[in-house]
Amino acid sequence: MTFTHMEKVDLFLGQLLIWHEKITPEVIANQQRVADIFTQLKLIPKTIKVSDKVWNWKPAK
Repeated sequence: MTFTHMEKVDLFLGQLLIWHEKITPEVIANQQRVADIFTQLKLIPKTIKVSDKVWNWKPAK
């Protein structure tokens, strides 16, 4: 069975979960792989660095 690029993206996105936990380095690495694939498929216009976009919340003391 051969899939088009968009079918591959649909299959992949269908497997994503919504996180309600701490964003770990592993999560960031997985998201970076997705972003890199999207760039290669020209689904996003330029390369992004996911780690630059992560908000690290720290509770008030």
